[in-house]
Amino acid sequence: MEEAVFYNAINISLNGQYKKIVRLKEKYGSFEKAYFSGEGGEVEKIEVEKEWEKLKEAKIKLILEKEEEYPKVLKEIPWPPLGIYYKGKLPEKNERVIAIVGTRKATFEGKRFAKETAEKLAKVGVGIISG
Repeated sequence: MEEAVFYNAINISLNGQYKKIVRLKEKYGSFEKAYFSGEGGEVEKIEVEKEWEKLKEAKIKLILEKEEEYPKVLKEIPWPPLGIYYKGKLPEKNERVIAIVGTRKATFEGKRFAKETAEKLAKVGVGIISG
């Protein structure tokens, strides 16, 4: 199985806790080894392949920081994401993009505004990145 499959499993198991995921990767050298390490029960064993299939069914792709397709601009920030989940395509080098970032507890009005704004921007050729 590929490394991204195990990153996904660890990410789910640790609820995206960046510092813990980084620590495990540094300690074990790979997400696969970290997943099977047991790490004091910290990494909950989940159905790795089932979770990976869920991504595929939803047409969600995942690239890791070390992969060629990973956006170079993200490697320049202090704490780049270890993996990026995405639908569609990644932006081209000179493509105009905008990030839409919000709260996990968005109101109905906030969600509607974000959706309408994203749709309008997409219609004029601006790529939408959300997180």
